Amino acid sequence: MLDLATGEETPLAETRSIDDQLAWLDDQHLLYGDKGGEDTWMINAAGTGKPRLWLDSADSATITAGAARSRRPGSDGRPSIASQ
Repeated sequence: MLDLATGEETPLAETRSIDDQLAWLDDQHLLYGDKGGEDTWMINAAGTGKPRLWLDSADSATITAGAARSRRPGSDGRPSIASQ
């Protein structure tokens, strides 16, 4: 990941080939689809930890402003669905 303000690059903790259309879930997590698969994964933007399955059978998820608040990861790393 490239911080445009500082020019600092932070490698993400993913070694597989991934979809090039990452999306911000919140201020700390990114979502992406795995190439050749049908799943959406979540990763820490800081480059720490390891990728976690966010949604299966959901390739290249797109987050909207309201959805990001209601689908933040729970303690197990999976989406926490909250009604609004």
